[in-house]
Amino acid sequence: DESETRDLLDVSARGNELEFMSEVKSPMGKMKLKFSGSISGDALTGKVKTPMGSRPFDGKRLSAD
Repeated sequence: DESETRDLLDVSARGNELEFMSEVKSPMGKMKLKFSGSISGDALTGKVKTPMGSRPFDGKRLSAD
């Protein structure tokens, strides 16, 4: 679901750079993922580090509506 929300852990921000961790459930159990990226306007792009390697990710700010 595109509007799914998750708790963020160990959040740090410097300028437009953002890092955080998140836990997800998978068939192999819970996994911690480490995200690092850049914010530009309402967009977030970067890389997520998983137990199986790094992958690109992107996201956007949701409206309050």
